[in-house]
Amino acid sequence: MKSIPESPPETRQRIVDAAIQLFADQGFDATSVRDITTAASCNVAAVNYHFGGKEKLYVEAARSLLGDIQGTRMATLGDELRSPAMKSLEDFLRSFARAFVGPLLSGPRSRLFMTWFAREMVDQRLPPEFFFDEFIRPFMDLALTGMRRFTQNSTPPQQMLCLMSVVGQLMHIVKGLQIFARSANAPPFIPDLDTQIDHIVTFSAAGIRAVTGHNGETMPIPEESA
Repeated sequence: MKSIPESPPETRQRIVDAAIQLFADQGFDATSVRDITTAASCNVAAVNYHFGGKEKLYVEAARSLLGDIQGTRMATLGDELRSPAMKSLEDFLRSFARAFVGPLLSGPRSRLFMTWFAREMVDQRLPPEFFFDEFIRPFMDLALTGMRRFTQNSTPPQQMLCLMSVVGQLMHIVKGLQIFARSANAPPFIPDLDTQIDHIVTFSAAGIRAVTGHNGETMPIPEESA
């Protein structure tokens, strides 16, 4: 019985999946096209055929990896913003925090994303606007709809600064939990994720109210997030 020939989209996806794994684990320079095609069980010419070279494959692999994280974040936070149960600044911050850290700690590609991101911080290979336009901006724009709802006396720059302050705290606990998870002698005083998120919510809400002069009470759901 003859085997059914594989379609081009299937070959393309195998190449992307192999590239994500190898670029994250080895970096751009240490990963050859042959490494990728060997892992993807296809010939070297397939990379040029589907992507036009290693550099363009790197961008497409990053887009696929970021898309997994971004899709989960956007869906999670979007559902929360539409929920009538979100009635306070604390409710919003807790939803934002969980949507932000969840895919980074427990998603199917969380380790690959964090490894890739760390490499990009040291040796940037993606176009300067790529990470911001395709990953940071869409999620932050969505989050700002929630921030505006509960800080309506503040200015857009204040809202963004407050949100970025929360992001800084969340990135710190993400990296900390990942580091200690690999250690056999993790300090016993490190709180679990829920405890740390609760602290960030309480701490940040007080700071945001002090900066914006708003009490964080319930506001009507803006049309763009309804």
